Amino acid sequence: AAPPPAGVVLPEDPKVRRVAETLALDMQKSKKAPIDQRRQAFRAACLTWHPDKNPRHTQLATEVFKFLQTLKAWYLEDT
Repeated sequence: AAPPPAGVVLPEDPKVRRVAETLALDMQKSKKAPIDQRRQAFRAACLTWHPDKNPRHTQLATEVFKFLQTLKAWYLEDT
């Protein structure tokens, strides 16, 4: 997997790390997309991984959601 953006630390937990690596890779691939598309994709990811939307996997969702927040500024910056 590609390394995360500078300054972003991958989670320790193996399950969370696998999801985080996949999300970071997908975001790296779409980083050059227009800002509107990136905003929509980021919002969709946040909704998917919001803890309230994942009552059976609250801890996993919480950690993934926190990781998404660490990528927000990088992913939504102007390129």
